Amino acid sequence: MDKEGENSHPEVEVVSEVAAAGEKEKQCGKGYSAIEDLLACKAFIAASEDPLKGTSQKGKAFKKTIRNAYKLILAEQTKVDKQQWSTASTSARALMVEPAIYDERTPESLYTRYKDQIAIRVSKFIGIEEVTQQDSGTDSEQFYQKWIF
Repeated sequence: MDKEGENSHPEVEVVSEVAAAGEKEKQCGKGYSAIEDLLACKAFIAASEDPLKGTSQKGKAFKKTIRNAYKLILAEQTKVDKQQWSTASTSARALMVEPAIYDERTPESLYTRYKDQIAIRVSKFIGIEEVTQQDSGTDSEQFYQKWIF
């Protein structure tokens, strides 16, 4: 800021430390891991393909269904992680990542993560896949391996 209290760097936004009265401060949790992204995808699919609720789910109810599916899938993943860790030999454990303790996720967080991050990347991947020809004599595994960095 300059002498007159004006921001001398217009590209830098000055943010007050005190939230305006009546405004709810947005709290951000820890970022999603690759496993949590995968679980969010599975939860979104499970909620979307729920035969009892079908496509008639609306906003908050759909997000809650995603969250409930995520909790079930997360519990199963945690159990698998712990089981694999407990049965692994000492030398195998040296190569493994210790089972993670996953953060609680809100329905809004899960939905936003899927909509704003995962779905965009999946759509981009599908677009690239559709216009890229597979080399003659290669199988699907080889085709996808050349795109992994």
